[in-house]
Amino acid sequence: MMQDRDDEVFEVFVEETYERLAEIEAGLLDLERKHGQVDDEKVHAIFRAAHSIKAGAGLLKLGEIAEVAHRAENILQKVRTGGLEPDSECITALLEAFDSVLLLLNAYRADKERPDVRREIAALEKYL
Repeated sequence: MMQDRDDEVFEVFVEETYERLAEIEAGLLDLERKHGQVDDEKVHAIFRAAHSIKAGAGLLKLGEIAEVAHRAENILQKVRTGGLEPDSECITALLEAFDSVLLLLNAYRADKERPDVRREIAALEKYL
C-alpha cells in the first residue's frame, strides 16, 4: 500500500466505498429502468454517496478516484436541480465512471498500477 497513508483509515474508506458504489449502481439502474424519470430522493442519495467517495478520496490523496467522483457528482447535481434529464447514455456514462472508481480503488488497495480512466472522464465531460 501507499506508505503515506494510515492503513486502518484507508481500509475503512475502502469498505465504505464498496457499500456506496453498490448503492450508486442500484440507484442508477433504477433510474434507468424508469427511463430517466427523476426520483428526487433517489438522486439525492446517489449524489450523497458520490460526494462521500469524492471527499474521502480527496482526504486520502487518491487523485483519480476524487477526480472521477467529482465529475460524476457535478452531473448528479445538475440532475438534482433539473438542469439535466438523465438519458440512457448519461446513466451508462455514470455507471462506467463508478465502475472505474471500483477498479481504481482495487488498484490502490493492491498497490498496483492504476487503470487509465481518461475515457470515463471524457464521457462524463460531455454532460458538464
